[in-house]
Parts: sequence; C-alpha cells; structure tokens
Amino acid sequence: MVWTLQFFHLLGEYPHLSRSQIVSMMRSNKYLRERHAILATTSTEELEKAVGELKQTIEQSRNTDEENKLLTPEEEKWARDFLKAYREMEEGKAKKAEEKKQTPWQKQPEPTRPWEIQVEEELTKIQSLEEIEDINILLPVLYKGKWGYINDKGQIAINPQFDSASAFSEGLARVKVSEEWGYIDKAGNIVIMPQFEDSLDFSEGLASVKINAKWGYIDRIGKLVIKPRFDYARNFSKGLALIRIDGKFGPFDWKHGYTDKTERLVVPLRFEDAGDFSEGLAYVRIDGKYGYIDKVAKLVIKPQFSDAGNFSEGLACVKISGKWGYIDKVAKLVIKPQFYIAGEFSEGLASVMTEAMDLLAGSIGKWGYINKAGEVVIKSQFDFTNRFSEDLARVRINAKEGYIDRSGEYVIQPQFDDGVDFSKGIAMVKINNKLGYINKAGEYLWEPGE
Repeated sequence: MVWTLQFFHLLGEYPHLSRSQIVSMMRSNKYLRERHAILATTSTEELEKAVGELKQTIEQSRNTDEENKLLTPEEEKWARDFLKAYREMEEGKAKKAEEKKQTPWQKQPEPTRPWEIQVEEELTKIQSLEEIEDINILLPVLYKGKWGYINDKGQIAINPQFDSASAFSEGLARVKVSEEWGYIDKAGNIVIMPQFEDSLDFSEGLASVKINAKWGYIDRIGKLVIKPRFDYARNFSKGLALIRIDGKFGPFDWKHGYTDKTERLVVPLRFEDAGDFSEGLAYVRIDGKYGYIDKVAKLVIKPQFSDAGNFSEGLACVKISGKWGYIDKVAKLVIKPQFYIAGEFSEGLASVMTEAMDLLAGSIGKWGYINKAGEVVIKSQFDFTNRFSEDLARVRINAKEGYIDRSGEYVIQPQFDDGVDFSKGIAMVKINNKLGYINKAGEYLWEPGE
C-alpha cells in the first residue's frame, strides 16, 4: 500500500509524534500542502514504485462497490493530489534540464549571504500571512466552559471545543486539549496535534514549545527544528531568540543568550538577565549592571544602569540612582532621571509614575504621560497606565479600567476589571472574570458572560 512509504518517511522526520498523530497529519489538509517536501526527499526508485502502486490502487478502488472500496473519498483526494504533485515535479525537472541545455555558460554558485538577509526574505513571506489576518480577524472566546473563536462581527467562526485558546499569529493559534497544547488554522483544523506541555505563538515561522520540561522550536508543520534543551525560550525577532539556561541556584544563577534558527548561539549564554532585541539592541545585565548589546554581541552601551528597558522610537528607559530617565542609542541622557517608574515610548508618548507609592499612607502612586522632550502632556491622575495603541491608551482608576485619547480625555469610561490594548480596532475586556470584546466606540462585539 502506498501509504506505507509516506508513513515511515514522516515517522523518521517527526520522532516526537506518535503513530496515530502521524496518520492524522497525513490526512490533514496541511499535509497536502507539504506534499512537495515529501516528494523532494524520497528516492526516484521509491517514487516510481509508489506512483505505480498508487495508480493501480485508485483504479481498483474506482471499479469496486462502495462497501469494499480500498480508499475513502478523502484518501482518494489525497492520492490524486500526490500524483498531481509528482507530475508537477517531473515537469519542473524537465524544464530545468531544457534550460540548462540552452544556457551557453556555467552559472556561478551564489556567495554565502549573511543570515540577516535570509531573515528579511522570510519576513517578506510571513507578511502575506499577517495581511490575511488583517482581513480575516478571529478572536478567542469562552462559551459554556469551552474556548472557540468569533469573527469581528461577533459571530461564532470556530465552535467552542478547546480547554484554552490564544489569539492567531501568522495564521495559526495555540489551543489546549486536556493538558496538551497544539495549533489550529483559521478553518479550525488541527494542523499540529496537541502534544506540548506549553507553547508560545508563532513568530517568524517558528514557535517555542515545551517538551519534557525543556523548550525548543517547531516549524509550521510541527517539525522540531531546534531540539528542546533550554529552560526557557522566547519568540524569534529579526532572526534571533532569547534563550535561558538555569543554574543550581535559581534566578541567581541564570544564564541568557541568543540563538538563530539554525541552533547556533549567536550570542553566548553569559548574561545574568537580558531582553528581546528591539531596534537592533537588547539590554543585558553583567555583574549587576545593565547595558546594551548589538546582534553580534558587541557591547555598544557599557553596563552602568541599575535597571533598563527596551528601545522604542529611538529611546530606552534606564534607572540611575533610584529614578528613571531616558537615553538614546549612543547612551546620551535625553530625559534626566526623575520618574519613579517609566514605560516605553509608543506613538510619541510614554507612561510614567510621577508621584511616589506610599502604602503606609494608602497611596499607590499616580501615573501620567510625557512626550520625548520629557514634558508632562497628560497629568498624573491615574492609578496605572498602559502604552498608546491606535491613538488610545488603557488606564486604571479606582480599580476600573477605561480608555483615553491623546488629550487625556476618556473615550470609553472606566468600567472594566481588566483589558488589553486596542489592535485592529478591537480590544478584549473583562468584567467579573468574564471575557468580552469592544470596538473603539465602546460597543460590545461579544459581551462578557456569554
């Protein structure tokens, strides 16, 4: 039976999957889209034998009554797709051979390119997925104890059936079945079987997953491309991902570094703490002080700060002598340290705490917003603030959250127990631990408690 060839090929490629999961993968639409990869890694003799068997099986199945058919309708469709892929591959080989005959010169091999260029090419491919997500928006919701997805009209798009679910990223979303995490596409098909102890969203074509208490990375068909060996692994950003190895003494003995997609440690595991790369730089801690490195591990801003944040819009918040200020990429102090806590700049503004927290006096401090000149443009009046996103910022006052505009005026009055920033015109909110979604007019797409 021709299935045997593909089955054992996949079993070797995906050793972390069970045999039943391999069969499910072979029958999924996602597997059909990967058929060219299977063809390309199978020997010519095996392929010719498989194609002959397959044609014979289809013919026999076609001439057999329904009860005794050798192939189900789904399997027959898969078989025809396989044959089509084979024909396309053979036609491609023939075309290349003909082009080679007509070419009077020998093509020179392309020089090895820096991995940064390859990353940009991958990001271009991923951009099309993000454009699709902008059109086909799906949002996770909890309904009658199970998680599913609604569209941007508030209609059920994927029936509630999961024990937990996350937002879509690059066309796939994490879902939990029992105690294991897998991934679905926007049609609700499981494309990577639930099998992981934990997982993160896809970023730049890879996702961090936890297997046997260690983190590694899978690609979009569930193949392990970086074996699980890290104690924590974050998302890829511009070709690099922050990883961590734990020592014997907990957080006091952690070592951080950065890996590329070939599992090469671009930045060795030697930092006490580190952040994601942002605008080409990442904060790192050495001997208790924070500085910044570039993507080749060069210290471009020497460790000198007691704490630090990511660069955003050309500035990063840093802590000096107990107060927070902002530096530029050459370590010039642009906004002097004066704030009790400071956040990243977003849409030209940053949230800062200008009044100290005094728990004995019952004060939790007050937050407002500054511009890049360090001027307070929205006075400190809130119990907590978040970054601006799509011209609105989420703020908390008297244990309730609402949304303000850039003038500090309420667009949506404080009424929620919790929420997230607006994205694509929609924000998730919570009331009494029940999830809902609103638009920028404060209207519900999905009311909490449904």
